[in-house]
Amino acid sequence: MRSSVMRAKYGIRPIFTLCLYILACFLVVDLSAADTPALTVVHAGVENAEDAPFVPASYAFAPGDFVYFVFEVSGYKTSGGQYETQHQLELSFDVQMLDDSGVRMTDPSSGKIDGDGSPEDKNWLPKRRASFLIPSYVAAGTYHIHVTVEDLLAKTKTDSDFPFKIAGPHLQPTQTLSIQNFRFLRGEQDGPPLEMADYRPGSSIGARFEITGFKLGPKNAVDVRDGFTVLRPNGNTIFSQPDAAAEKSEAFYPPHFIPGNLSINTTPDLSHGQYTVVVTVQDLIGKQNHDFRYSFEIE
Repeated sequence: MRSSVMRAKYGIRPIFTLCLYILACFLVVDLSAADTPALTVVHAGVENAEDAPFVPASYAFAPGDFVYFVFEVSGYKTSGGQYETQHQLELSFDVQMLDDSGVRMTDPSSGKIDGDGSPEDKNWLPKRRASFLIPSYVAAGTYHIHVTVEDLLAKTKTDSDFPFKIAGPHLQPTQTLSIQNFRFLRGEQDGPPLEMADYRPGSSIGARFEITGFKLGPKNAVDVRDGFTVLRPNGNTIFSQPDAAAEKSEAFYPPHFIPGNLSINTTPDLSHGQYTVVVTVQDLIGKQNHDFRYSFEIE
């Protein structure tokens, strides 16, 4: 009887110890998972030149500018134990320039980040750069750099968005062929529009405008032409240039507008009065043709 009690007494202790050990293992795993940092894009921002400071929120790029982007990655997993001399990492990234509707504006910048890193480099973070050329014919608005990073070892992914501004022309949505922002200028050079389109005989008359509402063909093809005619105060034609400009092209990103301009050299003997410029725009893909009239004074 005594020996059986003693066996029972000493048999319980190892089982109890084993249970505590298993429970402790689970707690260690849970705490370790809680302490593991999440995959994150850090120290990232938009620049107007390589290695320049990040642009402030008020900064606006111009169409045709380059946008530079830099980022680092933290919270990634590495292979190799605590006492191994090399730690392997394996990341992939994709950086895109998008409009406010999420449409890609250029080819993305993609790649992988892999290799060995010494465990002593505790402050080292993988870093990558990307640059994008803003298309020429984009309207004013907010655009985005969107970066996605995937940790191929940990099977995790993160993405971040970085908005920036473009100071293109301000345009209104339209579904039909239109001219927007028509502005008379003092001469051929662009600049502040004239509040009053008044000119002296013999002076140069300039104007600029944006053509919108044209249709797109395959590969974002456009085929737009414009010309103009100048009418005297009595309605007679004084000058005509029916084929002033043409835009026939394809693009990765659909253009928001086609720029237009005209230049008129008046003669010193031109009589005073109100003259009219008739701008004719043709959209050959969309089969649209419209005339638009604008008046100026010869004083």
